[in-house]
Amino acid sequence: MAKNAFTGTLYYERFGFSARMSYSWRDKILNDSLVGSTFSFNNQFGVNTTYPVYGAPYGQLDAQIGYDINKHFGVLAQFQNLTDQALHTYLLWPNQPFTYEDPGRRYFLGFKFKL
Repeated sequence: MAKNAFTGTLYYERFGFSARMSYSWRDKILNDSLVGSTFSFNNQFGVNTTYPVYGAPYGQLDAQIGYDINKHFGVLAQFQNLTDQALHTYLLWPNQPFTYEDPGRRYFLGFKFKL
């Protein structure tokens, strides 16, 4: 878990229209992915060295808009990672990159139906 994290959300709904925007941010974390929280290798002197693997600070902006056409049918659009942030890890110091993942922005269009 990150020592510091926050999420802020704005929401509006009226006359069948709805909108939501949410931003989440977290400080660096000790890595808990498949690569593990430590990484060992032989340094330039041939000595086996183990370094902690940290996830860099990360923030993401998401949004959703929707409209209820009538009481049974509506449409919605979702947008994830609007700021196009990438996830990356590093060994001990931020200038030692380890992994990099760039999921990019994601857009979804949907329809909803209720009885």
